[in-house]
Amino acid sequence: MLSLKEIRLLLILLSYCVSVHAFSQRGSDSVQFVIFADNLSEDKNLLATKNDEIIFQLYAVSGAEILDEPLLYQVMFFDLEHRTNRVAIPMNKLDTTYSYFIYMIEYEYDKSYEQRAPVYRIYHEQINAAFNQSAVTTLKKYLGSDDLLGMQELAYEELVAKTKIEFEGFQNLEKFKYIIHIE
Repeated sequence: MLSLKEIRLLLILLSYCVSVHAFSQRGSDSVQFVIFADNLSEDKNLLATKNDEIIFQLYAVSGAEILDEPLLYQVMFFDLEHRTNRVAIPMNKLDTTYSYFIYMIEYEYDKSYEQRAPVYRIYHEQINAAFNQSAVTTLKKYLGSDDLLGMQELAYEELVAKTKIEFEGFQNLEKFKYIIHIE
């Protein structure tokens, strides 16, 4: 029979092994975003390109009026044969005291990064409010020909937990649905 000390030691060792396993399963040094196109926004219309050109952006929300440069700014392509993309951010680029904005944009080729990113950095409050109110005219004022498919604010704890986010709706008379698994 095991003594109380031996049981405590076993529990401590077991707890350590479980935490090490969970840490290694987590990717330990990065947060992974797996984006799956469940329903493309341009797959039904005969005049559409049959693919979605997407920009995935992640910004830290520190409380400043203007957001810092995006932590992630990834251009992705989805079509009927390529429905999944993956992007990661190192854990050391995340701050536990911040929350984070995720933006997914179906973009047009009429603007560069230098023209697009500052709009989100400066006008994020107006863009978020317009998106939440489905104010398409206001969104067009800020985004031009780009379409904001989804926006989500996550606390640090939500960002580093295994989370699933869905962005779905209608764009140009076509239904779309994107699922983001955060691992």
